[in-house]
Amino acid sequence: MEDWFRKYLERFRKEIDRIFEEIRELEIEISKPLFDWEQKTLVPLYEMKRLVDELIIYVDLPGVREKKDINVQIAGNKLIIEAKLNKPFSMPEYLPYTGAEFRNYRLELSLPENIDEKKCRAFFKAGVLEIHIPLKIKKVKVKVE
Repeated sequence: MEDWFRKYLERFRKEIDRIFEEIRELEIEISKPLFDWEQKTLVPLYEMKRLVDELIIYVDLPGVREKKDINVQIAGNKLIIEAKLNKPFSMPEYLPYTGAEFRNYRLELSLPENIDEKKCRAFFKAGVLEIHIPLKIKKVKVKVE
């Protein structure tokens, strides 16, 4: 094989390898909100509603069957939700995660300062965790002159 052609093929192969590496890094960056690769956990989708005197958080936990598989904690001003999937989740077609199995959900949310952690309640039904966190509201009477 001609020397110039071999060098051309080598440069071509290096460029293809670089492109594949860039694609892999991009896939990992895009999926960060969905996975915690280091802890091998999924980050569930959630919605937080703030009412006048309460926070309501809805967390989508597909694949979790029973409430005993869910752990909800408040540590300082952090809400930590961990849940065990009933069977491992994997994505063999998704290049960066080939061979990885995710067995748990984990979500950590910041909470406001004025929560009343003693009155918190959580409900689990049909794959959705609903958490009610009352807020301590300081009311001050203002004198009208």
